[in-house]
Amino acid sequence: MPPRLNLTDSYSSNIEIFNVPDSASLTPRTPYSQSAQAEEGRTGSRRNGPVIPVNETINEDEDNEEMDEIDLLQTQSHPLLHRSTTESRSRYGSDSTENAGRSGNWKRGGKTFLFLKNIWRQAGKRGIPIGLILGCGAAALLLLLIVMSVKRPDTLMSYAGVNTTAILLESLDEESRVRFNGSTVIDYGASNYTSFPLTTDQYVSQCWKVIGDPRMKYHVEYWATRPGADLDVLHLKSTSTPKTCSSSITYILDGSVGLFADLGHLAQVAAFARERNRTLFVYDEKWNRGKWTDHFLPFSETQPGPEPGCTPPPPQELVACPRTARHWVTSAHIAFFHMGDIFADTYENAYKYTIERKRPIFDRAAESFATAFKPNPTNQRLIQRTRDEILHVATKDLNMTVFSYITTHIRRGDRKAASWRYQKGDVGHNPNWVEIDNKGSIAPIWNAFEFF
Repeated sequence: MPPRLNLTDSYSSNIEIFNVPDSASLTPRTPYSQSAQAEEGRTGSRRNGPVIPVNETINEDEDNEEMDEIDLLQTQSHPLLHRSTTESRSRYGSDSTENAGRSGNWKRGGKTFLFLKNIWRQAGKRGIPIGLILGCGAAALLLLLIVMSVKRPDTLMSYAGVNTTAILLESLDEESRVRFNGSTVIDYGASNYTSFPLTTDQYVSQCWKVIGDPRMKYHVEYWATRPGADLDVLHLKSTSTPKTCSSSITYILDGSVGLFADLGHLAQVAAFARERNRTLFVYDEKWNRGKWTDHFLPFSETQPGPEPGCTPPPPQELVACPRTARHWVTSAHIAFFHMGDIFADTYENAYKYTIERKRPIFDRAAESFATAFKPNPTNQRLIQRTRDEILHVATKDLNMTVFSYITTHIRRGDRKAASWRYQKGDVGHNPNWVEIDNKGSIAPIWNAFEFF
C-alpha cells in the first residue's frame, strides 16, 4: 500500500482551510453572475477589477451604480443553456449575424447611456446646473421652430417631409397653375415681405423692379400687355362666401398728401374702374383723417361695379405694377408710374390745345365726383345747413331774390404759380375775380378765401 500523502503539510502555505458550519447553505457562483462579481469586488479578490479593502467603508449608492454598470456591460446577449436548436432559432432568430447585430446595437446603446449618465453625475458633483442648461436649449429650439413656422413655413414643412409644391398647386386657381412654373410670377417672398398689404414705399420699390424689367419696355398702349410680360402674383381659389371679386382696383389712403390731392387721384382711379369693369375699393386703415365712410358713402353703394357684394381680394394678392394685374393697387405716390406721359397721351384730346386738350381727363374726374363721391348723411346735413344759411343771408340781408348760386373755394397753396405773371411770388387775392365772375354768370358766386 502506497504511503498516504499529507496535504496539510505540503500545501499549508497555499491553501486555507475554512470551517463551514453544517447548517450553512452554499450557493454556487459563476464568474459572470451578479452575486459572484459583487462578492469579489467587496473582498478584493477579483482578478482584473479594482481591489477594495475589507476594512474600507463602502458607499451604498456608489456600489449600486457600479452594479448597474456591471449589469449593462456584462449581461449575456444569449441564454446560458438552450433547450433545443429549433426553439433557439424561433426565439432568438435563425441568423447568427442578425443576432450579433442586435447585440452590438444594444451594447452601443448601453455605453452611450453610461456615458451620458457619467456626464450628468460629474456635472452634479461640480455644481453645474445641467438641467437648467438643457431646459434653456429646449426653449431656444422651440422658439426657433415658432419663428420658422411664421417666417419660413415652407422650409419647416420641407424639413418635415411635406410636399409643399403639391399643396400649393392644389390651392391655386386655374390661371395661377398655368403661371406657376413660368417666369411671370411676382414673388413677394423673394423680397422678404411678410406683412400685407405692403407700405406705399414697398410698393414703389416693387414698381421700380418691374419698370427695370426689359420685358416691360416699349409699351405703346396704356393697357397693352405683351406675351411673357403679364406679370402677376399667384392667386388662391376663392372659397369665401360671398365670392372674392374676380378683378379690382384698390386705392390706398395713407395721408401722405393733402385731401384734395387724394381725391383728385381717386377720381381718376374710379374712372379706371368704370372703364375696365373692375370693382373699386379703398384701403384707409392708415389714413390720418379717419375712415372713408366718416366723410363719404362707401363705393359699394355709389359705384358697386360688375360684381355687387363681392369681397376684397387677399392683401397678399395686391400688385402695384403692372396695372394689368388682376388686383391692382395704387396711391398718390404710386400714381407716378401710371399717370405720366403715357396716361396723358392716352386720355388727352390730341387735336386741342391748352386747357381744352385736357378736358377729357377733367370730365372723367367730374363724373367721379358727381356719381361716386357722395357725402355721408352727417356731412349732407352740414352741407344743407350751410346752404340754408347762405340763402338766408342772400334773400334777407342782401334783398336778393335768387334760388341758386355757385361757390368757389380758393386756397393759397404751398407751390409756386405756373403763370409767368406770378412767377416771383404767390398769386394772392384779386377782388376783381368776384366782379369778373359775376359778369359772366347767371348766378351769384360766393368766394371763400383761405390765406395762411
